[in-house]
Amino acid sequence: MLGDAPSLADLAVYHPLWYLRGNLDADSGLGGYPRVLAWMAFFIMLVFLLGFPTAVPLFIFGYLFIAGRESWLLSTALALIAWGAFYLLFQKLLHFPFDAGVLTGGGL
Repeated sequence: MLGDAPSLADLAVYHPLWYLRGNLDADSGLGGYPRVLAWMAFFIMLVFLLGFPTAVPLFIFGYLFIAGRESWLLSTALALIAWGAFYLLFQKLLHFPFDAGVLTGGGL
């Protein structure tokens, strides 16, 4: 498919097509993809504008509260837990610096 000899890239392209062909009828299965792509684009926009450390908890809260229809209390608690784990792992233990977003002083 992607060259003369079969490769892992061939399998990565072929397997989803094989699965969809065998397990979905014409009316089901693909309706949620535009919504998922919109949430992914929203996350990328948040990272660009606010920076990764701020975007992660905001995205988790928004996704759980809006798309997951969870309570604001659970959404807030899980977003804070994710922020704490993210902060502890990447900034305190690994000392991994993240760039600031465009709106938080990072510039273009």
